[in-house]
Amino acid sequence: MASPPGFQPAGRAPVRSRRSTAAEGLSLGAGSGQNFLNAYVGCVDDAADLIQLGIEKQENIRQGIDLMTSRAKEFLAVLGKLPTEGPEGELYKDNLDDAIEGTRDAMNDAEKAKKKVAPPPVRRKN
Repeated sequence: MASPPGFQPAGRAPVRSRRSTAAEGLSLGAGSGQNFLNAYVGCVDDAADLIQLGIEKQENIRQGIDLMTSRAKEFLAVLGKLPTEGPEGELYKDNLDDAIEGTRDAMNDAEKAKKKVAPPPVRRKN
């Protein structure tokens, strides 16, 4: 799914959905799982920063905020299902906790942003 205008930084390729690859990335080994989780947290942080930038510039980012809120809930569900037991799970548990915390923070920031963003323009009837 393509990012809405104002939600994707200029010059970057669209981000494809990685919901199904979360468990695959962790099954490749602890090192891969840690790298995957670190990259994920970086993307979530970038998205939250772009929302704040859009608010400061008074851009119409309502669709991006709604997308961030809905997807963050989905991502939390996936992150919550990842195994943390066993020797490999213990190696990336801290990164997984950081990913969950970062996702919750981004979701909360998006909820707050809904209140700050300018209302959509009202069409007048002639």
